[in-house]
Amino acid sequence: MLSFSVIILVDRKDLEILERYTFLGQSRYRVRLRRTNIVFNINAINDEEAIEKALDMIKKIGLNDDVIDKISSRFLKKSKSNE
Repeated sequence: MLSFSVIILVDRKDLEILERYTFLGQSRYRVRLRRTNIVFNINAINDEEAIEKALDMIKKIGLNDDVIDKISSRFLKKSKSNE
């Protein structure tokens, strides 16, 4: 019997640029994965490249909707307990 799971990957709409800054002459971006506290610190020349690099990193580490939902629920529980 064959079994497989469908992995839904993160989409560009799931990412938001928090900050653009220059460090040692390089343009850097802080890109957050929505619904989580995960932030990618990326070297890029523009917003589009920053989003593309963040998506590439997400694919490399294997984040999908199931994993993000688990992280998100833990993040929300933790932030509610700090109130």
